[in-house]
Amino acid sequence: MAFNTLKGYDSKNGASSEITNADVVKYDIMNEINTLKGSYLGKPDYGTDIQNMVFELMTDENIQTIEDSIRDVFDRDGRAALKGITVSEDNNTITVNVYFFYVNNFIVDNLSLTYDASNQ
Repeated sequence: MAFNTLKGYDSKNGASSEITNADVVKYDIMNEINTLKGSYLGKPDYGTDIQNMVFELMTDENIQTIEDSIRDVFDRDGRAALKGITVSEDNNTITVNVYFFYVNNFIVDNLSLTYDASNQ
């Protein structure tokens, strides 16, 4: 499957925006990471619990839990392969940077996710 350009709706750019399959893959992964685990009816393993960890101390164990959650998302998806994860915490804000590549064309990409106590 090649990464083609598709016509579709993009909330930032309007109804006639062009998106690629890579955009769809990235959005799907980001959507699952940001979905609270257990909130998707019929798929109890879909999502992560990262949002619930904002007020937790960022111990090595909690960082490992976040990394494992993200690895699970990539393992379930299969369209992208994980290269690395960095997790940092500052004043009840968790920042997760995920580095990955698309399996079909090996293009490297990244996600930067921020979970802030004020948004919970």
